[in-house]
Amino acid sequence: MTWPNDADGDVMRRLQNAGFDFSKKYKVDFNIDFDHWPLDKSEVQRILSLYPTAEFINPDEEDRKNGITTGYVLLVFNSEVSYEYVIATQKSLSQEMSVIGGVCESWGVMHG
Repeated sequence: MTWPNDADGDVMRRLQNAGFDFSKKYKVDFNIDFDHWPLDKSEVQRILSLYPTAEFINPDEEDRKNGITTGYVLLVFNSEVSYEYVIATQKSLSQEMSVIGGVCESWGVMHG
């Protein structure tokens, strides 16, 4: 398989080199970062209306010591992992969340 020379393509190559089985479904995490935190009640409700299983992750003590003051929203989807899926999901989530200052630029998958 070949992927573009970008951050997501790099992740795909690392997964392939680690023996990742791209034909299986996995829990894929997508993180939505915001330009402000905490989110207000209406923003939280908007997210939960779209994604009832969304998790709201606040910065912990170590984050705050390192100057990280904003949390993020974690969404988990069960899917096969492909470059196209990751790019399309990040784009869709970013478009949905842009009205409340959110962007999705990171994702991950546990395998083992």
